[in-house]
Amino acid sequence: MKNIVLTLPLLLVASGLIAALGSTHDGHGASELGVTLPWHYHPVINAAVILQGNLELQLTDGRKKIYQESDALIEVVNTIHSGKALGSQAVNVVVVYAGEKGVPTTLLTKP
Repeated sequence: MKNIVLTLPLLLVASGLIAALGSTHDGHGASELGVTLPWHYHPVINAAVILQGNLELQLTDGRKKIYQESDALIEVVNTIHSGKALGSQAVNVVVVYAGEKGVPTTLLTKP
């Protein structure tokens, strides 16, 4: 039987570049105003809550959805997407991943 672990990665977003401590991640942790997160996908399921601000999630087919403060969401798995901070506040999000040890939570890719 495989071990299932929950992770809560620490994200840093600065000047549009994202660095993660621990697992590879795209950055739904915090985004400065107007920052667009790079295209990426999640090979594991995750859930998030928007603590502050507005986040626009975009899929490669052009579909977009806007999440606002206090919204909860289950993110798409194995689907390429990006995100952008909207409005007058930075975006602050808590993300919880349910994955397997050694499997990255997020992989950067091209659309």
